[in-house]
Amino acid sequence: RTNMVKQGISPPSFIWFWFPVVYLRQRDQKQDKPWRLMQVWLLCTALSIAGIYLLNRQSGTENLAQSACAVVTKILHKEGSDERCIRVTDMHEEVSGRFWQAQALLNTGVKEPVTIEVRGRDIYVVLPETGE
Repeated sequence: RTNMVKQGISPPSFIWFWFPVVYLRQRDQKQDKPWRLMQVWLLCTALSIAGIYLLNRQSGTENLAQSACAVVTKILHKEGSDERCIRVTDMHEEVSGRFWQAQALLNTGVKEPVTIEVRGRDIYVVLPETGE
């Protein structure tokens, strides 16, 4: 704003500061510049939104894996086994947001295939060998 005033150009109103796209467009237009600032801002905004979406999706999958691991441990203890789940890996979504195929890594080093079903806020885990 200060540089624009020094150049004898009236800067955009402070009101437009709350709407960055409009502010940057007006600023570039008044200086007879290409829309570079607005383009950079739009690119950064799009990249930020995409990054946030990917992080949220990944953290949701990670939370599901941790919950499924706890359920696998409960199932194994219910069967009388001393094994416990360390982590659930190789998660592949079979039906959008509902069924997942994965591998449960046990403390013995064995990987057990598991099927995870999401029903609302509840999850159901099936170990194919046990049928539970």
